[in-house]
Amino acid sequence: MADEKPLSEIVKTTREIQIKYCYYILALNVAVIAFALNQTKDEVFNDFHYMLGIAAGMWSLGIMFGFRYLAKHRDALFADYNIMNIERTVKEDSTIAPSIKYPTAVKLYSAGRVHSENVQTKANRSYRAMLYFFYFGCLAFIVWHIYQMMFFNGKD
Repeated sequence: MADEKPLSEIVKTTREIQIKYCYYILALNVAVIAFALNQTKDEVFNDFHYMLGIAAGMWSLGIMFGFRYLAKHRDALFADYNIMNIERTVKEDSTIAPSIKYPTAVKLYSAGRVHSENVQTKANRSYRAMLYFFYFGCLAFIVWHIYQMMFFNGKD
């Protein structure tokens, strides 16, 4: 029991840090979209703006996957809470006969575990997609900026 508390604290701290990082990346996605729009507000549309559009599209997808991650993370926490309730009910409820209680609990527990793992897998995929779209959007923005410097170089 002494080892469970520090482990649960580590898991809790890790989840909090990951959620904060997700919010940080979401805020960066929104900020860079606003910055990109601000950079081009006085420019006439040209072919080089397609790369900027790709960057903004990737950042928008990053925002979408970030919100999806937060929703799946919430679902995973709820699934884990349900599994803990099943475990607690089996241990504490002495009014149910063991022959009825344990097979039902095992089925519910295993179904809950499978559901929890599926939701966590989807959440992790969304988290990675959010990060990839952010980074690829930054790369597209850098490419756009380099083209702007090479071909326009302050000329109107």
